[in-house]
Amino acid sequence: MTDRLARRKESPLRNKSGPVDWSEVASAFRDLKGVPLRTFLICLCVWTVVNLEQSMFGYAMPAMVEDLGISIKTIGLVISLGFGAAIFGALLSGLLTDRFGRRIMLASCFGLSAVFYALQGFAGSVFGLAAARSGGAAISAGLSPITNSYVTETSPPRIRALMVGFLQIGFPLGWFLASMLVAPLLATFGWRAVFMVSLAVPVIAAIIFRFVPETPGFALVKASAVNRRPMKAQLGDLFSPRFRTLTLLCILAFFAKGGAYAGLAFYMPAFLHNVRGYDASVAAHVVGISYGIGIFGYLSASVVGEFFLSRRLTIVIWSWLGAASLIAFVWLPSKPIEDVIAFGIMAIFSFGTSAILTTFVLEQFPTRMRATGAACASASVSLGFAVLPVVVAMLVGEVGWQWAISLCVTPLLFISGLAVLWMPGVSEDLEIRDF
Repeated sequence: MTDRLARRKESPLRNKSGPVDWSEVASAFRDLKGVPLRTFLICLCVWTVVNLEQSMFGYAMPAMVEDLGISIKTIGLVISLGFGAAIFGALLSGLLTDRFGRRIMLASCFGLSAVFYALQGFAGSVFGLAAARSGGAAISAGLSPITNSYVTETSPPRIRALMVGFLQIGFPLGWFLASMLVAPLLATFGWRAVFMVSLAVPVIAAIIFRFVPETPGFALVKASAVNRRPMKAQLGDLFSPRFRTLTLLCILAFFAKGGAYAGLAFYMPAFLHNVRGYDASVAAHVVGISYGIGIFGYLSASVVGEFFLSRRLTIVIWSWLGAASLIAFVWLPSKPIEDVIAFGIMAIFSFGTSAILTTFVLEQFPTRMRATGAACASASVSLGFAVLPVVVAMLVGEVGWQWAISLCVTPLLFISGLAVLWMPGVSEDLEIRDF
């Protein structure tokens, strides 16, 4: 392994002094079988389904608003309340995952969150809708640190960034699959039927608990009893002198990233309906197909950040290109095909940064606090989710959709890249630490 680390430090990923050892990469892919592959596929399934459930709210929003007689500002408050709850859900999940293990928390959060998402379909008022969405958002937020920690700790080291990056594909894939489901459900059964899809998830969660193993790294940490400290001490580790600067810039980067997503993605069907004049079905297809195109952003960011540029530089480039392409999407298209192309390009860069940003940050935290560090990132994303929908909704009434998105979302993509650029010098070696 020492030789591998030496080759890693001399490779063009970091200092451009020599060729990538592709035989080493091929060997790592050959090692991707059995438990590592099974764990990755299960985590990808979980992350895809969670994002499918999340996205259904956005797709159903136009019909929901009309049926319940609520305004866009009110629905913005419902979204923000849900992600306010998610801040605490993510932090608690990370702490519990570092204490009790990845396996039990994965199955529990996955099954229970789906119950709350299904309850949205039974809501008779804005209060019932807000309660159901808040419960689902709080619990499902915990799945991000769990799945990311799982894949980080079980993937072959040489392709860890690729596997964590590929895991993020569950986000656009969930939105894409939801668009294929939502359009016929909306047209045939109405918006309430959209949320009934979640009723199948608890059964899937029980199957997952049977087949997913615990990670060897956590088993080692558990045996050392280091995870039995009070939760306050666990959380305090993030702000110790060793990790403080990294943690604060991580919070800023993920808050800006989450805010940019929330201020854009949840309102896209409504944006296309009000600005472009598309009906709900066409808007759902435009958004879904665009997210399908956006999958290439996750793949390309993972490959570039693993083999050609540093993770840091890849994140900065993708974030800033995402900001530029967002402006083009908001102001230039006038037809559905143009919106698909423009939104797809924007998704490739602005959302594709998630693929490498998660790897970049999780590699810096040791196993004993990795899920807690990931939870801090997830909580920051949820804080962005809680704040920006309200801000965008308020600005829409004042300056219109196009200016609201341009003034709120675009700067956040630039700030996210800037926060990563400011992060202290960090290791991008193959080995991750357990302590």
